[in-house]
Amino acid sequence: MATLNRGTLFVATAVPQYVELTFPIVLSNDIMGGIHMVPTSGRNSPGVGFSLIPKPRRQWGMLAYVENEKKTYQLRPVSNALLENDNNWIEFTSGGSGGGGLEWIDSVISVSVNAINISNPLTGDRYLISDNPAGAVFASNKNKIAIYDEVLNGGGGGWSLGEPLNGSTLRVDTEPGVLYTFTGTSSVAGRWTKEYQNTVRYIEPTSTNGKTFSFITNTQTPLSGYTYAVYYANFATSNSGTVSLSIDGNLYAPVYKAANGVLTDLVANDFKSGIRYQLTYDSGFFQINLPSSGSGVIGEAEDQAGYSDGLFTDFTTSTPIGTAVDRFNEILKFLVPTPAPDLSSWDVTNKDIFKAGKISYSYADQPGLGIISTTFSNLSPVTRGQLFAKNNPSTRLGVKAYVSVDIVGILNSGVNGHPGQPSPAYATYSFGNGITGSVVLYVNDVVVSSADLLTTYGTINTTNANADSGLILSAATASKFSTGAPFENFWNRTGTFLVKSNDPNINDGFNSIQVKHILPASTLTLAKIEFLNDSSTDATEFNSAFSNGYENSTTKYLSGIQYYTSPLKFQHNQQANNIYKNTYYPDSDAGTFTDESDVDNSPIYNAGVDLDGNYLTNSPQVAFGPDGGDTQALDIPSDINSSFTFTKKFSVLSNVRKIAGRSKTFVTAKRTVQTTRKSSVLLINGWFIDTFGITSTITTEDFNDEDRRLTIGDYNTVSSLPSTNGNWNSQLSLRTTNALQVADGRLLYPHYNFRLAGDINTNPNFNFNPALDRNYKNCKTATTGELKGENSRTYIRAFRLGKTPPKARFNVSINFTNTVFTSASTPLTGGNNSKCILEFKLPYDGTTPFADGLTSIGGAATGWLDAYSPALPKKFADGDGCLEGTPPVSSGTWKIDFGTRNTAHSDGLLLMRFTAGSEWAGYIESITISVP
Repeated sequence: MATLNRGTLFVATAVPQYVELTFPIVLSNDIMGGIHMVPTSGRNSPGVGFSLIPKPRRQWGMLAYVENEKKTYQLRPVSNALLENDNNWIEFTSGGSGGGGLEWIDSVISVSVNAINISNPLTGDRYLISDNPAGAVFASNKNKIAIYDEVLNGGGGGWSLGEPLNGSTLRVDTEPGVLYTFTGTSSVAGRWTKEYQNTVRYIEPTSTNGKTFSFITNTQTPLSGYTYAVYYANFATSNSGTVSLSIDGNLYAPVYKAANGVLTDLVANDFKSGIRYQLTYDSGFFQINLPSSGSGVIGEAEDQAGYSDGLFTDFTTSTPIGTAVDRFNEILKFLVPTPAPDLSSWDVTNKDIFKAGKISYSYADQPGLGIISTTFSNLSPVTRGQLFAKNNPSTRLGVKAYVSVDIVGILNSGVNGHPGQPSPAYATYSFGNGITGSVVLYVNDVVVSSADLLTTYGTINTTNANADSGLILSAATASKFSTGAPFENFWNRTGTFLVKSNDPNINDGFNSIQVKHILPASTLTLAKIEFLNDSSTDATEFNSAFSNGYENSTTKYLSGIQYYTSPLKFQHNQQANNIYKNTYYPDSDAGTFTDESDVDNSPIYNAGVDLDGNYLTNSPQVAFGPDGGDTQALDIPSDINSSFTFTKKFSVLSNVRKIAGRSKTFVTAKRTVQTTRKSSVLLINGWFIDTFGITSTITTEDFNDEDRRLTIGDYNTVSSLPSTNGNWNSQLSLRTTNALQVADGRLLYPHYNFRLAGDINTNPNFNFNPALDRNYKNCKTATTGELKGENSRTYIRAFRLGKTPPKARFNVSINFTNTVFTSASTPLTGGNNSKCILEFKLPYDGTTPFADGLTSIGGAATGWLDAYSPALPKKFADGDGCLEGTPPVSSGTWKIDFGTRNTAHSDGLLLMRFTAGSEWAGYIESITISVP
C-alpha cells in the first residue's frame, strides 16, 4: 500500500480560487516530475542521491539539480525502461549533444570511426562519430556526438548519442585551426564539413589529358566561388600544355604563369606531379607561381651562352633545382671525404652471460614479469613451455641471472673502417653526425642516459665512472682526406654502451634496451635488444631417491652361488624441487644419470684375521648403465613451483660382477642460469651380479666360469675324464664337497654367508632354503677326505695341450696374491695360513708303452707331481717333484718338467690340482699353460 504524506492532502489538482490570487507554493521535492533537488548524484543506494526521488514522483524528461556538483541531470531511458533505475539519470545539456547552445557545441577529443578504438574512456569524454563509422556502437550513428558515461548499462559504462543541429559548429581537439560545421536536418541526411581558419585551401587536381584539371572538396566546405582564397595544388600529373581548372563544380578557369611581367599560357611540363604549387584567383583566371624566378627551377643562366657551355648541357631554365643540386652533390662525393654512416647497428659484446631457457609461466600467470607478449616485445611471443632463445633472432639475447655481470656493447657494430689509403675517412664502428643531436640509451623505454653531442667535441662518458648505465663516446673526429687532412663538414664518433646489472629500471623478467640518435629533423632508432632476467636464487633440492620396478632375469651359478645376469634392471626415481624457477633448462640433458659404484668392497674376504671383512673387488667398474641414454628432458610445468621427478631404468652391463656389492646412482640436474646440482645417491646394497661369459680355454683359466673344472678325484686314466670340458656341477653347494670357491674372477677359500646379503631383489641366494646350503661361513667344519690337512680344499682342471708332438716341459704362469707355495709334504694346518700346494699329473691313455720301461703309477702316466719340488729322473709317484729351476715367490712363471713322460701318454691332457688349507687368505686370479 502506498505511504500517505503528512499535512494537507490533495486528491485533485490544486489551483487558486480566483485568478487574481497568487498561486500556492509547492515544494519541488513533493511534486511529480518537474525539477527536484538532491545533495549528491549517488545512484541506486536507498537514502542517497537520486534515490531520494521515489518512483511515484518520477517522469521521463524531469530534471534534478545536484547541489554538490552544481549540475543538472535529466531522467531519460538510456540504460533501460525502468523509472526507478538511477542509471537513467544523465547530465543535461541544452544544445542537443553539446553543452554550449544550439549553434556552438562543446569540443570533442577526436573524430572516431569505431568505439572499440577508444581505450579506457572516462565519463564526459566526447567524440564526433565519422561519416563512415563501423562497429556495434557507432556503425548506425554517423555524424552524431558520442558522450561516455560510466553509469550506463548497469554501471558497465556506455555511450550517450546526440543529434547535431543544422548550423551547429564544433572544435576537434586533435585538429587545431579547423572548425567543423554541420549542414542538414539530421545526422543521416547531413554532414560535417571543415572550415579552415585561414583562406588557404589545399587541393589535389586530377586530369586525364594533362590540360583540363578538376577537384571536388571532400573534407572542406565546398566552394561557391574562387575569390579571396589562396590555393596550394598538388597536381596528379604534369601538364601537357595550356591548363584550365575547376574546383567543386565551378567554372573551368584558365591557369596562367607569370613571365617577364606578363601572364602567359603554360607550356608542357611547366608543373609536375608531386610538387605543391601556389595559385591565386582574380578576374576569371588562376595565376600559378612557378619557380622560374629561383623558386623550384634553376632559372636563367648568368651569361648569354646559357647552360650549353657547362658540364651539364641539358640544363634549361625550367630544370628543377633538385636535379641540379643532386648532380652537383654526386660530383662532390668524389671530391671530399665520405661521411661515416648513420648510427644503424649495435651489438652486445659479452653475449656469453646469456643462456637459452624455457619459460615456466604464462603471461596471464605473471604479467609483472612480462613474459613475453606483444605487450612488451617486438618479436614473437613466448609463453610457458616455449623457448626464449639465445641470439635467435640476434636481438633476443637470452636469459641471464638477475644479479650478474653488466651488459656491454658497441655502437654501429656493423660498420667497417673506411678503405681510404693511407688515411681512412673514418674508423671502424664510427657513426656520422658526431656533433649533431643527442644519443639516448633506454632501458624498458625509460631514458637512463643521454649524451648531447654538441656540448663538446671531446669524449663523453655518462656512466659516472662505470657506476651507472650509460654511454661512452669518443671525441668527435672530422672525416679525413686520404692525406689525413680533416674535412670539418662531416664529424663522427665511436661509442660503447653499458647497462648495469643493478640498474633500477631493469625488471625481474622481460627487459629491453634501445639506443636512439635524435637529430633535429629525424630520429635514428636502433632495433630493441631483449633479454630475460631470472631472479630465482632458490637452489635445486632433491627428495630422497627411491627405487621401484625391479626386473630380475636369468641367473647363473658359480661354486653353488647364484648370480643375476642380464637383463637385470631397476628404476631410479628422484623428485627435484625449484627446478622450474623462473626458467628451466631447455635441452634433453636437463638430468644426467650416473652409476658411480666403480670401486666396491665385497665382504667375502680379507687378508686379516677377520675372514668376514672386506677386500677390493677384482672388477672395479660400474655395474649398471641407464637405458636409452643417460639424460632426461624436463616436461612443461603447470607453474613455476612445479616439481619434476627424474625417472630412469638402469640395466646391468656386460662383463661386470658384484658380490654382495652395491650400486650408487644419482642425477645431475641443470638449470638455466643457476648452479648445476647433484642429487643424493640412491644406494642399493647386496647385488649378486656376474655378466661375464665363458672365457676359459684349453690352455688358460681366468676363473670367470667353471666350464672346464673337474670334480675332486684321482683321474688316473684318460677314460676317467670327460671327453671335452669339465664335469663340475656349478649348482653344487660347497657345503657338500671339499672344493675351493670360484667367485669374483678368483679362486678363493669359501667362508661367507651368501644368504644374508641384500634382499630378494638383489640377491637370488637371499634366505635360500635350506639355509645352510648357501652359508659358506662354516666351511671350515671338519669333513672327510681332506687331502692335505684338516679342512683343506682343492681345485682341479684339465688343460688340453695336444700329443703331437709329445710335450714334457711346460711353462705355467700364475697370478696370485697372499699365497706361499710349499711342498706337497707340508701340512696345511698349524698356522700355515698362506701355504698352498700345486700339483700336476698326466693321465694314462693305456695304449703307448713308456720309453723308460717303467709301468704306470697307479694306472696313471704320472702321479700327482709336486710343482714345488725338483724333478728327478724316473720319479713319477705321488709326491715326487716336477719343478725345473726355482718357483717364483710372486706372480710369475713356473717351469715344469715331466722327464721321459709326456702328453703322448695322456692323449694331450695335463691335469692341475691346487690345494689350500682353511686359513689360506689369498687368491689366484689366472693360470696359463704354454709349451716353451
